[in-house]
Amino acid sequence: MNAATSLHSALAQTDKTKPTELNLPNGLKVIIWEDHSFPIVSTMMWYKVGAKNEKSGTTGINHLVEHLLFQNVGTFQKGNIGTAITRLGGRFNGYTSDDFTVFFETLPSQKLELALLIEAERMRSAKFNQADLKEEIENIEGEFESDLKNPLHNLAKEVRTTLFQQHPYRRPVRGWRSDIENLSLHDVKRFYDTYFWPNNATLVIVGDIESNNALGLINKYFAGIAKSPAPIPAMNIIEPVQNGEKRIVVKYPGKQEMLSVAYHAPSVNDNDAPAMVVIEKLLNATYAGKLKTKLINNRICANAYAGFEIKKDPGVFKIDCIAIPATYNAEQKIIQNLDGVINSLKTQLVSDGELKRAKKQSQSAFLLDQEGPYKVAFYLGYFEALSKWQLSQTWSERLNSVSAADVQRVAKKYFNQDNRVIGWLQGTSAQRPQPPSDAPKERNNSSPNNNHSPNNKQFEHTNLTGYKESDDAIGSTSTDIVKTADNNVVTNTISPLLPSKVSKRVLKNGLTIFVFESHMMPIVQIGGSVKAGDVYEPINKHGLSILTASIFNQGKSGRLQTCIGQEDIGLAPANMLTFANDLETINFRSSCLTNDLPQMLQLISQSLTNSSWTEDIVEKVKKETLLAIKHKEENISEKINRALLQACVSQKSPFYPGDPTDRLRMIDTISCSDIQSFISNNVQPNATTIVFAGDIDPIQAFTLAEKSFGNWVNKNAGKKPELALSGRRVKKIVIPISLRDKPKGTICYGKLLPISKNQDSYSNFLIADNVLSNHPIIARVTAADSEDDDSIALLKEQNVEVKLQPLANYTAWMISSDADLHALPLRADTLEVALSKLGKSGITNEEFVEAKRYLLGAIPVRKMSSLSSVTQNILEFVMHCNDAFHYNTFLSDLQNASLDSVNALIKSVFKPEESTQVIVGNSQMIKALHDRGNRKTQ
Repeated sequence: MNAATSLHSALAQTDKTKPTELNLPNGLKVIIWEDHSFPIVSTMMWYKVGAKNEKSGTTGINHLVEHLLFQNVGTFQKGNIGTAITRLGGRFNGYTSDDFTVFFETLPSQKLELALLIEAERMRSAKFNQADLKEEIENIEGEFESDLKNPLHNLAKEVRTTLFQQHPYRRPVRGWRSDIENLSLHDVKRFYDTYFWPNNATLVIVGDIESNNALGLINKYFAGIAKSPAPIPAMNIIEPVQNGEKRIVVKYPGKQEMLSVAYHAPSVNDNDAPAMVVIEKLLNATYAGKLKTKLINNRICANAYAGFEIKKDPGVFKIDCIAIPATYNAEQKIIQNLDGVINSLKTQLVSDGELKRAKKQSQSAFLLDQEGPYKVAFYLGYFEALSKWQLSQTWSERLNSVSAADVQRVAKKYFNQDNRVIGWLQGTSAQRPQPPSDAPKERNNSSPNNNHSPNNKQFEHTNLTGYKESDDAIGSTSTDIVKTADNNVVTNTISPLLPSKVSKRVLKNGLTIFVFESHMMPIVQIGGSVKAGDVYEPINKHGLSILTASIFNQGKSGRLQTCIGQEDIGLAPANMLTFANDLETINFRSSCLTNDLPQMLQLISQSLTNSSWTEDIVEKVKKETLLAIKHKEENISEKINRALLQACVSQKSPFYPGDPTDRLRMIDTISCSDIQSFISNNVQPNATTIVFAGDIDPIQAFTLAEKSFGNWVNKNAGKKPELALSGRRVKKIVIPISLRDKPKGTICYGKLLPISKNQDSYSNFLIADNVLSNHPIIARVTAADSEDDDSIALLKEQNVEVKLQPLANYTAWMISSDADLHALPLRADTLEVALSKLGKSGITNEEFVEAKRYLLGAIPVRKMSSLSSVTQNILEFVMHCNDAFHYNTFLSDLQNASLDSVNALIKSVFKPEESTQVIVGNSQMIKALHDRGNRKTQ
């Protein structure tokens, strides 16, 4: 039996609905989780090598190698890895930690082969050269310069270097600058040839794939790679026990001051690790955590945060406290009170309520983060790199098994003064208040070990877990088109929104429910919208919608109690129920563990169906809303949007954005009865859509919805607002500002297009807009070839922003760019030339193929790759097309679009002379643009 047959035989005996581990003869471990919820696949290659494997004198080399492995690799020339993925709408990146190095690609599911090809080439076919080495060292030196400007990072590096005396965790992942500057090509090749082998790697694949087909591709690309000729070197340095508290002071010429306390902490495999995670939540809870209630609320510090770094070897538990400015003896005050909090964990058992809350928060934080294939793949690889991947499947249970006695035992074991380092960030410009008259005199020994000398080396921000919060692609500036085996755009299809994945039911009261099933994790994302946005307000009561959304956020018992109640079931602020209004709707969202869904639905129901809000709540909300609107109106982008709509929309239309001063005045006059009337007239079940996405079957969802909302009765039929166009076209709008408000000027072109998502022309418009400005590689105004058009090329890599805003059956389209005084006239010329050229000549066939290819990949990767993105996508199509399944029609329109149909639409809508120009700048900028206009007309 050959290796391929053996792997397929092993796969046939496993449950494909769960992660499956397979091992190639060359030592490559493969973890596959076949799940067809999302039309994408995430591929991750994890190497068990990190900064801790570096030798003295070569620190930072692992990070440098990771950078270089995006350059010349196998058949991919410099920049072409990024180009190959990006042109298919995918995302990619790589990152380095103390314990591992990882690379990933998220692509449409039918493009798995490209990801495997890249990782196979990267594994053993890197082509290092001196030019690339020099370039990447210069890039990393730029990162060092940025870090030097961040005093909080510098304090963290000092604390870490003091905490670890022997273990390489003491070194920053980016290394020491003096080491980086002296690394040679020989050093890089030697490090790569030591660690980057299949027997030191784990391949994780999660998503919409057929496992047998995936195994065939894995064999094709990896079976022929030999294992390392020598054993992979192990790192077995053990940090000695610390026998005394250490203190350091870091001075910088600023005002902010901070205390950082770091304790040695258990490793991922230690039985104490789950209890340490729970302790982190006991301290950190946003509303009821000990740091909040004991330190922040009592004005001991301005803010505080605890963090436990889960690592392969014993790591760090750190507490950071931001000092309140001008506080006398702030350092000692924070230390004494923080010690009181820590000592309470050691001397008292936490209450049942506290423990339950902290365990739910720990579980929720872990599970709710895994809302799509990328995050699921990450945790599988993360635990495998540190220990074994099976921990990702049992980690939630281990957290739930923590007892109050475990918390106390672990606190006693680790949180003692001899096991910690205290760092104080001292701002030399901070105000030094005099001691109060009744303050006791300080003793000379009140701050032991204060003479510890700060390390004078340069420090770098350590990526504590090796996990980047954003999986956005690394940018590629190359315009070379990589030819792959599948170069036929017609075969690059998107999986439709199948009825087997999405179910719909309209309740008797008109409430519409959609259910998207994904059973990878026991979590549910909830999203909803009510047709009660700004356009539904009476003409003399602007502000009712935003006030209504703000009142809904108060909940039945007030915002604080509502948030505490959600925190009790484990939700962090990012997952709590939140209402927000926009032009046409009031939207809400939340996420929770599946078992907590009934409680969340009860909370949503109470908000939507309760109209008995008191005057005091209304007045409180009005004050907060007025401040929020004033702050929002200071935003330049907000002023531009308003100016464009005022130029295009009739003043008699509810879509017309009125003067913000009038809106503020109206809000001030709105009464409690006004809001109750608005809710009664507009917040109705037949105007509401709710989407459940995640671990819930349709029958269960419909039953819960009926129980929570079945008694909600329609009172009035909401009138659908209409958009009326302005009778005259405004050619130019000037928004004067001072350079203090905004250091650069803005030039903008925009218009209202008679196109909406429910029309087949919308796909043609997206292709055209993609070629002009949104394609990351070929977009004319951001990635133009300088040899093709010198004028357009001047915008290359510049700040160009495009916005699309659906308005009833129209789409507001705007393209803008920032520039300083001297460049703004040229920037205006450049945008005008680009628009004019597009309108007259259309796009080429090559541009059409590339834009279409990109959109057919980018749409699933960005719109259908997580529970939250799916929920938002369904709501958008319901709002603008009256049905989520119009998504399938849209995909078909995009697939069937032709070059002729796109160019016909371009010639009808992309006309700069029919657009409205908005100029934002100071008097000099406005004059320069005025002079430019005069020259053009002469």
